[in-house]
Amino acid sequence: MNTFTESRTELEVIPCAICREITPTKRLTDVGMFGWPTHVSICKQCGLVFLSPRWTRERYNQYYSEEYEGDYREDKEKADETEQRKIRQAWPRLARYLPENPQAVLDIGCGLGWALAHAAEQIPNVRIAGMETSEESIVHLREVIGAEFIGTDVDTDWHLDHQGSFDLVIMRMVAEHLLDPVAAFKKVRSVLKDDGIFYIAVPNMLNPDGSLRDFWYRVVHTYYYAKPTLTRILHLAGLEPVEIREEEFELWAVVQRRDSFDDPGLPSVYHLQLQVLRRYQARRAVRAFLNLFNPRKLLARMPAGLKNLIPESIKERFRRLVYRH
Repeated sequence: MNTFTESRTELEVIPCAICREITPTKRLTDVGMFGWPTHVSICKQCGLVFLSPRWTRERYNQYYSEEYEGDYREDKEKADETEQRKIRQAWPRLARYLPENPQAVLDIGCGLGWALAHAAEQIPNVRIAGMETSEESIVHLREVIGAEFIGTDVDTDWHLDHQGSFDLVIMRMVAEHLLDPVAAFKKVRSVLKDDGIFYIAVPNMLNPDGSLRDFWYRVVHTYYYAKPTLTRILHLAGLEPVEIREEEFELWAVVQRRDSFDDPGLPSVYHLQLQVLRRYQARRAVRAFLNLFNPRKLLARMPAGLKNLIPESIKERFRRLVYRH
């Protein structure tokens, strides 16, 4: 893992993607995964959670091209298994919304390209294309999967050459990395056919997982979506969820084009989000306290001489406690 040093010249304050202005925010933390400075803020008007201040676009580009692989990428065998499992899970969610006789699929942030390979198995003679930043994954995408490579950066003008080209666009666990989700989703809208669908999945901010500081909050995760905030951002991009669901720590949606680009004005989730976080942190604190008395750990810490003094009947009860735990 790289040693991280924050430079204040690399940070910038950004507007809320929903309210579209610099809004009053509450800081949730200044530290995230790896102990890196990660300034997680929540908009007091709409409840969108995002990084502000955050790195500049130039710093993010440098990080993804030079450092991200070493910090986050799994080994190839594990990555293969994970990607294939995830697309098998996601495909039934979106398959019933596919237009008749789909001809082209795009995966943005496609990794090794296993989602595209699965799509090719499900849809005969389909054109498959991907966007990805990793050089190793791009080689795999082209040489193993046999997919078309469109580009590395969703913030470029890649979409101009693909207007109305795709029946399905996939963006799984990518939107939390976007620097401008409304602009990125507008590009997705422009490359969809009129009856095309967009499948998106992101971490669910209303049901976080693991340690907030050491796992959930990350300097590379610029946005943290809840169902209402994701819906509002999609609407601003001219998109409409036809199905949106929360499943454990994941929020996913099947999305279609809409004519309007207006904000639906859903209720703010600011107070709900803070309530969820307070309860979540309280539950984790209680579990951490109870874990101090974990029978397995108590047994492991007990000196051998002390164990020999304990009657066998007591030891057996202790073993049962360990097994039950």
